[in-house]
Parts: sequence; structure tokens; C-alpha cells
Amino acid sequence: MSKRQIRHDSDPFIKPFRITNIFISLGVAAIAIVIYLSFIAVLLPLTNNHLYGLYGFSQELTHTESDDAPWRKYAHPKPGYDGQFYFRLALDPFTDKREDFGINLDAPLLRQQRILLPFFTWLIARGDREITPPVMMAINLAAVAGCAFVSGLLLSCFGISAWYGLLFSLYPGFGISVGRFLTEPLALFMILSSLLMLAHRKNQVAAILLSLAVLSRETATLVVAAGFFTWLSGKIFQHGNKENFSPHVSFWLYPTLTFFLWQLWLSNNWSSVLLASADTSKLGPPLEGFLRAMVGNITNLNPETVFYLIMASAVLGYQIFLSRWIRHFPLLLLISWICYVLLAACTKTAVWSNSTSFLRISAELNLLGLLAYVIVKKKPGNLFVSFWLVAWIMTSGSEWYHLYSIQEAFPRK
Repeated sequence: MSKRQIRHDSDPFIKPFRITNIFISLGVAAIAIVIYLSFIAVLLPLTNNHLYGLYGFSQELTHTESDDAPWRKYAHPKPGYDGQFYFRLALDPFTDKREDFGINLDAPLLRQQRILLPFFTWLIARGDREITPPVMMAINLAAVAGCAFVSGLLLSCFGISAWYGLLFSLYPGFGISVGRFLTEPLALFMILSSLLMLAHRKNQVAAILLSLAVLSRETATLVVAAGFFTWLSGKIFQHGNKENFSPHVSFWLYPTLTFFLWQLWLSNNWSSVLLASADTSKLGPPLEGFLRAMVGNITNLNPETVFYLIMASAVLGYQIFLSRWIRHFPLLLLISWICYVLLAACTKTAVWSNSTSFLRISAELNLLGLLAYVIVKKKPGNLFVSFWLVAWIMTSGSEWYHLYSIQEAFPRK
């Protein structure tokens, strides 16, 4: 594709919704649901066919001797995972107790910061311990399908086939997030929905959806920051109406107010602030964590570290590939991408050492980069699509192996 064609294709021109594109996007969402239901069905036999086994309960943080904890037999000696904390919060989202329901919150302020998934679950399940797992799973499955539907509609606004929306639901990290009840699918659904509304100048709706994204995952604040700088740029250079994603002041103001008001409540609830939480320990000098993790895995080669090396190299190669097109990205997506590149670069070794963590920390980076790339390129090549699908299959397969290894090491009676 020539530079002139790229420039022409990325000119601001948003097409209205068409019934055909809506039906195609619904079909893409339905395919995503079938894929992920099949994926969960493959995982469940490894957990005695109960969703409790997917949460990653750790014996260190759960009181397995408690009679009122039906998930106690699914706890294991290995380090647990974040899903166990979202389960705990789904039973009582506005708790001020570090220990309750047989589960100890390791970093209560950070866990409660990501309140949206537990809160939505609680609204439906009302704290019922048996209903909570399927409700939370249904919300995440709906969010993944929503990513396919919304991105399909968004792409069709630029004259791009809505079928490419399936790529967004098949982000490789979602195989981890859905399988472990994590917050990335809901956060990305809110971000993509916000961008769809922004493209159609539904400014208030876009601002509300981005505010919800901030409550789902604090890393969504980088989109808010990008929205502010894009808005400021439009005011200074008077080119706001020429941008496909031209933010209204509410786009960054509402989420900013939401974030700080929620921080005030959290700091009062836990007598602490988010910046003093354990999450800041995951950040360090640029690229130090990535390079240390790569060297550590290379010097300790085994099937697991080889997989991590492949996935980490793929993430790095993907960003280098995207960098060839960034000058044609819409300004909002460009600034967002740069912010998330900096976040990923400053992430410490502990995160880059395993694919579950770095595919989560780079979720917004990878998907917003994908959105910008497809908008510019119009039609991703077959090689790119194949690479994306193979990466999803590999990470989903690694989730199966993760559960299999736990079952083999700690068989349940």
C-alpha cells in the first residue's frame, strides 16, 4: 500500500451504522462466545468440573480449614492468582476487612481499586458463593464477545470488514484472563466501547464508558491521559474536528474525577493510597526488567522458559512491527500506544518472567495498537492474522498445561 493511499485511508470519515455491519458484528461476537465456551469446557475436567478450580486459590491466602469455604479443596500450595481476590470482593465489594470469607486480601487497596468486575458480579449474584463463579464467568465471556462486537462496529465505521473484530476477542492474553476470572476483558470492552462512541461524537456516553474502564483497571488512566493531550492539542492547533477520535473535554474530565473520587474512598477505607501500594514495586528503570527476564530465562532453559521467551519476543516484535505505521495512527491512539509502551518498558523482571503477567500488563498496548494498525492498513495480511491466532492457541494451551500441572502435583481427593 502506497503512502498516499495510507494517508487517504486514514483521513477522517466515519460511516454511519448499517444493519449489515451490525448483524456481522453480532455473528462475530457469537463465534467468540462459542470459542471461549469450548475453551472453558476443555479446562473444567482438570478442576473436577467446578469453576472454583479456575480462580487460583492459594493455601497461603485462603483458610482452607474453614467449614464455610466450599472452595477450600481447590486451594493448592503453589502461588495463587488474582482471581481469588476478585472472588472475595464479589462477595462483599465494599468491604473494609482484610480477612473475610476464608480469603486474605494481600494488597487490599489495589484489589479493590479494580472494583467493576466484582461489583457487577455482586449486583447479580448478591454474594451467593455458589452462583458467584458462573456469574463472574458469564460477565467476562460477555465482555470478550463485546470486544468482538464493538470493534467490529468500530472498524466498519472506517470501511473495514467487521469480521476483523474477531481478532480483538482472540487477544492471546484473554485466554489467561477469562480462564482465571481477571479484569482485562471488561476493561478493554469499556475502552473499545468508549472509542466507538467517541468516533460517533457521543461524547457523554464515551466519557461514562471510559470512567467505567478506570474502575475496572487503573491502567485505563493512560487512555484518559492520552485523551487530555489529544484534546489539548486540538485546542492549541485547532485541528480537533479533523481527527477521527476528537475528544470532548468530558472524555478526560469524567474519568479523572471518577478515579480520584474512588481513590479518596479507598484511602479512607484502607488508610493508604494507591501509589503506596504493592503495585508500584512492579515498576523500575526502562527495559531493565525485560532484559533481566530474558537473560534469566535464557540461562535457565526448559520448556516453560522457552515458551516465555517465545511470547516475550513476539510481544517485542509486534511493537517493532507497529512502529512502522505509527505516524499514520489517529493521534489519540498514537499517544495511548506510546503511554503503554512506556508502561511496559518500565515493568520489572517479575512481570516479564512469565507470560501470564506480561500479556496482562500489555493488554491495552497490544489491542489499541491492533486497532490503530487495522484502521491504517484496512486489511491485515494473512500472515499477520495467522500469527495472532497461533499466539492465542499457544497461550490458551499454556493455560490447559498450567491446570494440568497443578492437578498432577496436587491431586484432589
